[in-house]
Amino acid sequence: MEPGLGSARLKLFTGQGHGLATMPAEYAITSSKNVLHIHTEDKPMKKIALLLFSLTASLMITSSIAADKDRTVTAIMPQGMAVVVSEGRLEPRGTGSYSLHLYAKNDPAYPYDRFIAGLVRSRNGTVEEIRFADINGDKKPDIIVLTRYTGSGAFVTVDAFRFNKQSLQPLQLLTTIAGMDAKQDPVKALKKKLKAAR
Repeated sequence: MEPGLGSARLKLFTGQGHGLATMPAEYAITSSKNVLHIHTEDKPMKKIALLLFSLTASLMITSSIAADKDRTVTAIMPQGMAVVVSEGRLEPRGTGSYSLHLYAKNDPAYPYDRFIAGLVRSRNGTVEEIRFADINGDKKPDIIVLTRYTGSGAFVTVDAFRFNKQSLQPLQLLTTIAGMDAKQDPVKALKKKLKAAR
């Protein structure tokens, strides 16, 4: 079930008499905006309904947290700045967008308290890795985001960004390569493409 969306429907049966007959008691469990709702008119079954509600809530919250972790990659730049790359939360894993957020060097206990800059890019595949390397030759590490195509996983897209705090747009795309053979060195390939474009 997608976090924050969807519904589950349960049917419970309670024994009557000698257990030869059953009386259906139907419960609808729905979720919206990360809030679960359970509906029943069968008062004797409220305890069971409450137990089911608790179990369902725990499973959905655990699933939501795990999904978010799978869709986010973090790294610390050599200068101490924190980089966070996240896939669009409600998007399919194989396509959509990703956000790139940069945070100033801070107390290690609170690495994401001082936001500096961010942007959103289109995505073909799943976000896999963040690397740092000097792509444009200014002797400063640039940010490289690697996304891997779904399916065989044999191809990737690599985006290289520079950070310029003096600019009105601090995060700037240097160059990108889509559909690159995953066996290639992304740093060498990005440097080669940028040099050829100059």
